[in-house]
Amino acid sequence: MAEKRQYNGLDLLKFMLAVLVAFRHVVQIYYQAPYTDYDKEHLVEKSAVNLVDFVKTPVIEAGETVKVEVDFPVTDMKSYDAHGEGTYIMDEGVYYIAAAHDAHDGINHILAAQGENTDGVKELAATYQVDTFTVLNTDDASGNEVINLFADTEVEETAEGTYNYLSRQDWSRADDKSIQYTNVDASAELMAVITESGWNAARSPLNPDYLEYQGEVEAANGLTFADMRGLAYDDPQWEKLLDQISISEMHAMFARAGYTTAGIESIEKPRTTDYDGPAGIKNYVSGWSGFCYPVEITLASTWNTELLERMGNLIGEEGLRSGLHGWYAPSMNIHRSPYSGRNFEYYSEDGFLSGLLGAAECRGAEEKGLYVYIKHFVVNDAEQNRAGVNTFLTEQTLREIYTKPFEISIKRGGAAGVMASMNRIGARMTAGSWALMTGLLRNEWGFHGGVVTDFVMTYGAENSMQALAAGTNLILNTAEVNLPTTNHNYIRNALRNSTHEVLYMTANSAAVDAGAEGFPVYMILVIIFNIFMALVILTSQFLTVKESFGKEIEEKTGKKYMKIKLGLITVVVLLVAAVGIYAFVVWNSRQLGQ
Repeated sequence: MAEKRQYNGLDLLKFMLAVLVAFRHVVQIYYQAPYTDYDKEHLVEKSAVNLVDFVKTPVIEAGETVKVEVDFPVTDMKSYDAHGEGTYIMDEGVYYIAAAHDAHDGINHILAAQGENTDGVKELAATYQVDTFTVLNTDDASGNEVINLFADTEVEETAEGTYNYLSRQDWSRADDKSIQYTNVDASAELMAVITESGWNAARSPLNPDYLEYQGEVEAANGLTFADMRGLAYDDPQWEKLLDQISISEMHAMFARAGYTTAGIESIEKPRTTDYDGPAGIKNYVSGWSGFCYPVEITLASTWNTELLERMGNLIGEEGLRSGLHGWYAPSMNIHRSPYSGRNFEYYSEDGFLSGLLGAAECRGAEEKGLYVYIKHFVVNDAEQNRAGVNTFLTEQTLREIYTKPFEISIKRGGAAGVMASMNRIGARMTAGSWALMTGLLRNEWGFHGGVVTDFVMTYGAENSMQALAAGTNLILNTAEVNLPTTNHNYIRNALRNSTHEVLYMTANSAAVDAGAEGFPVYMILVIIFNIFMALVILTSQFLTVKESFGKEIEEKTGKKYMKIKLGLITVVVLLVAAVGIYAFVVWNSRQLGQ
């Protein structure tokens, strides 16, 4: 039986404010899935309640009542069954759904509906019946198959109980004596995976021995980068465009992508500019920064997707004004612990809330032509030793919590880019995991776009080869981190596929409108305006000089010398104006981070 909730002075103050002051509320929707014998047998864990949707009300005046409606797909109440069906399932039974102020109220409303004596309101809970055990093995957005991909990220339990996972069916594991750090030596098998690099380290199922190149090289098809804007990823025109690009151009774009994607001369692709900054655009190389916005943990406290989409709009506008095309943000990781040094940069401890808010920011920025790189993919949930730390977890935990914000931001927010994390998923670096970068991200979710590493200083040629094999497209370094060779066709095919992903991302952005080398359109307008104003000033000055000194000069030197002097004055004024315009453009560009 649940304990009655105790109310304090703060609760009373909130109640008084709700009665006396007009403000917006958040209606949160929670569900409770049945916990069955099948779940216990196959180690499917279930929370008491799960957030499944929310809505922000309009402003409610004191004493006013507002009705809101919330819709969500029934399949959002599914669970991942890694040890049974190897995909998502919905158990047979009764699913409870409650409208609440927070998770505590949610569980109390559900308990009240189940006949328990709590402070909950049973009328705020409803039920949904699933009549048969249901296997959901196709992705809800792409229609692609959903299968187990991360068996090697889960540490098996041992006879000594060293790696016992917490489980709902055995709460004794939560005893203080059971939860402790354990020092163990890594096995030889584990160390072999940790130290492995190169093509095979990604564990790609593709056969590297196929000999045919997928297309032509340096063909004369007459297409340009700008011709691709708006085309579907699988449009036949892409293959013709890729046939025009040399292997060296593909390699150069892959190997050096520190705050940029390289220009490709053969297709007239401009170099793009990508900056950092989840709380506002920031260039950590030059020190330039744009407007500052609230950090994500503050944004999440608003529960306001409209507000976050508007913020994305504003950052997108700033990107246009700054000659920017890509944004290393928003950040999508989880508040796994209050001790993480990056919690301010992440939205929430809840994957679903983080996903809806992140999707809103992504939509806002990309509406203005700024492609985003949602980061850090994935399980980068501690700042200390984040470069290379091995992160082990169950596949259910990975899918239902840690990848959830990324999945929602891609499917509902249209995120066109992803940044890998520095840590390892299991024993394999995330940027070099085929299961993560291709199996889940592309083959299951249907994502098409660029995947960039986080900033790397220790990558070598073999690490780059592993990243390419995994499906990572860009090495975030200001120096080239080249592949050991590009002579094999399987490497060239991977480079071709990688180039396709990056071009698809950038072609559907402001990079197409910006012109060569990312020169912003607004700067052209500024120059035209300044030239126009200079001509106006020059004309007025000329007329003034002529009016004031024309007669005197004509009397003393004659018309011929008057024209020469006026011409010299005009030239001097023009030179001064030109220098002024040039200085203004240079100064303005530096101010905007060009």
